Amino acid sequence: MGQRLKSKGKLVGFAKGMGMALLWASALPTSHAQTAQTTGSEELRRRNQADTLERQRQQQAPNVDLQSQALAEAADTPALPSESPCFPIQRFALEIPSQLSPAIRLAGANDFHHSVI
Repeated sequence: MGQRLKSKGKLVGFAKGMGMALLWASALPTSHAQTAQTTGSEELRRRNQADTLERQRQQQAPNVDLQSQALAEAADTPALPSESPCFPIQRFALEIPSQLSPAIRLAGANDFHHSVI
């Protein structure tokens, strides 16, 4: 009877070993597929997280359009800032380049006053 239990124990051990080997062997391709799927899932998760962070950053960023609009409105006002000159301007001369067309030259220097700073 003791011999019978020993052989039965060996058989059970062998069956367990074979079962584990088969289980391990069958898990290899699945594991590879799961790794590829996990890598794809992780990449998608990283992209979504980056998109979310970018959206949050844009929402928290100041609206520079409002600032540039205020500057543009200020530039449109004809009033000059009050300043005290460090030297008096005695004379101002505007020379019209000879390369300009005759029609523009006939318009005169007064038409160019807005481009002189």
